[in-house]
This record gives sequence, C-alpha cells and structure tokens, in this order.
Amino acid sequence: MIPLNHIKAGKRFLLLILVFVLNGCTYYGYKSIQVLTPPEKNTIMQNRKVTILQNSYRTSTDTVKQSQIDTIHRYALEGFLFSLADYGNIPYDIDSSMAVRINKEGKLTIYDWQKLDSAAKRRDSDIILILDASDLSVKSDLFFNDQGYVEAWKDFLIANRWVIIDPKEQTVIKDDITIDTLSYTETGFFISATQDKLPNTEDVIAELSWETGRIFAEKYIPTWQDRSRLYYHLPNQGYDKAINALLNNDFETAARIFKNYAEHQNDRISALSKYNMAVICELQGEYDLALEWLRDSYQTKKYNTTQEYIRILKERIEENARLY
Repeated sequence: MIPLNHIKAGKRFLLLILVFVLNGCTYYGYKSIQVLTPPEKNTIMQNRKVTILQNSYRTSTDTVKQSQIDTIHRYALEGFLFSLADYGNIPYDIDSSMAVRINKEGKLTIYDWQKLDSAAKRRDSDIILILDASDLSVKSDLFFNDQGYVEAWKDFLIANRWVIIDPKEQTVIKDDITIDTLSYTETGFFISATQDKLPNTEDVIAELSWETGRIFAEKYIPTWQDRSRLYYHLPNQGYDKAINALLNNDFETAARIFKNYAEHQNDRISALSKYNMAVICELQGEYDLALEWLRDSYQTKKYNTTQEYIRILKERIEENARLY
C-alpha cells in the first residue's frame, strides 16, 4: 500500500504540473482589418475633382470591332468606377458626349484644348481622365495532343489607353497603357464538344475589360484591401471577455481589460497583452500608439511575431504618410 503522505505529495505535484500547463497555454486567432494602401504610381487624383470622358474618339470602320471596343470601354470604365467608389474620397463626374482626339505622341489640337478647358470650368474639374482607345487580340488553336486527346485553347489580350490631363495647364500628366490577359485550355474526345467548353468571347471581353479598369485604378487611386491581424488569447475568464469584445468591435472594453493584463507580473502575459493593445490601436487608426505598445511588448519579451508586427506597422505608417 502507498503511504498517504506520498499520495498527497503526488497530487500536489500533478496540480503544479496542471497549473504550469494552463499558464503556458496560449491560443491565437485573427481579426480582419481593412487597410488603405497607396496607389502603385502616385496620387495625382487625390483631393481633386475628376471628369471622365468615355469612348472619346472612334477610328474603327469595322462595325464588329467597334462594337467590341464599345464593350471594352463600358466594362473598363465600370471596373475603374468600382475602385473609385470603393475609395470614396475622389469627387468625379462622367461626360459621355464630348469627343477629343489625342495622337500617338499625346498631343491635342488647339480646338480640343479649348473644349477641355471649357468643360473643366463648367464642371469645376481639376483633372480630365480620358479612356481614349482600346484594342483586343484573340488567338485560338485546336490540335490533337501527344495523348491523342483534342486540345483547344484561346488567349485574350486587352489594352486600354488612359490619358490624364490637367486642363488648366493644358498638359498631359500621364499617358498610360494598361494590359491584361486571360488564357483558357480545354481537352476532350471530340472537336466540337471540346470547342464548346471554351468560354463565350463576349463574356471574356467583359470580364477582362472590367479587370483592366480596376488595374488602372490601382496605379493612381488608393485601394482598400482585406488583411488579418494575429491576436493572442490566454485561457482565463477575463481574457475571454476581452477577446469577445475585440471580435465584436467593442474596443473600449477590450482595451480596458488588456491594459490591466499588460501590468501582469508574468512577462509572457504582460507582453502578449501589450501586443493585443497594439492590435486595438491599429484597428482604430492610432498607428503611432500601436507601435509604442509593440515596442514595449518586445522589450518585455522578445517574440518573433511582435518583431514582424513592428515591421508591418512601420510600413503602414509610411504608406499613411504618402496618402495624406
């Protein structure tokens, strides 16, 4: 028979192990966040009224090709306007009736400059954006591959010419060509059935054109992007309440609890709570304060995730400076 004092000692030992394990458990999750990123090139449209000209000059005598160009212009403009509306801080209007001609060197006639100047004054515009021209290339082929199957492919390429003009200075600020491609390949036993698997040309033109408009927008307009931020969850009731508040965007409650835990004697609990405070500060747009919390957290306990978050926040602060 095992002596009673040995049983009690064993229970105390198991209890100590259990406390140690629970104290060492750290869970984590991710909180979604929308990040405003600066455009790839510059912010020439920032805080300026933009007037957009669509399909400003027609050169094609091929009615089928002209119909395709009209479709490209329509959906490219929709893709651009989607990004413009998503950002929401650039006032704009659309003039679909005025036509101006821009040559390959980006030059306009005196008459066209006068029309743009008159339109800008009438609409109180700082920038004229012209979707001047588009082109389409569709290539396809059909053959039997090495396995004896029918293989059909179709490649699409769409190019848009966007011209950004300062009507007051009568200068072309940017002459931009945006290109995007899509490729499709299908295999089968029969020629006609394999060809039928390929998508409808008009549908692809619409999809690809919309994407070219969005790609152009990303060059010159700030865009919102969905990101996620890691947060830490410690196994106790107080932390449960804080995490629940964080996930429900009750940042005041979450911050109050995390601040208390930031003063904890245990360095791990303190460091992770300071890290969570940085997440709350970033969610509220307080980037400098978030960086302070992270640096304090890293001084308390040097975790790699904290160091990486510091790098990310520094980038966000730099991007924010470019935006404003």
